[in-house]
Amino acid sequence: MFGYGGYYNKQNGLVTEIYKKCDYNVSDNKHIKSIVNPLIVVVFENPHSVAAAFGATAVNSKGLPLTRGPFNTPVCIDEIRINHYWTKSYEEFMLRLKKGKADGAIPRFNKPFYPNYLSVDNDYAIEKYLPLLKERVKKYNFN
Repeated sequence: MFGYGGYYNKQNGLVTEIYKKCDYNVSDNKHIKSIVNPLIVVVFENPHSVAAAFGATAVNSKGLPLTRGPFNTPVCIDEIRINHYWTKSYEEFMLRLKKGKADGAIPRFNKPFYPNYLSVDNDYAIEKYLPLLKERVKKYNFN
């Protein structure tokens, strides 16, 4: 989970290029995102958990069973990762709190903010992909 990285105001440019600070150990970083075979999904409970048919069990990217559930799983980014840019700048963090949750549930008033919130560890893994990403953004005129 990536945080504000010391930026108080909204920044211009690619999020992946600007935000390099994250927190590998924060409790909010124990959620998984599900990548599933749709042929065995019975119901999507939420983005972190699915009910699967045929006794299928959830595994991490190394094939190890997720015994702690979708909300208490240690980070595993060796094979695949989805960077979660949760707060971006402080300004955007405050706007996000006001919007509430994406599912329309209650607003997010309980999230703390402090100088190192989600901004403890440096993570530069995405940098090797930036030249290609910038090229494609320019090519396809994504703005």
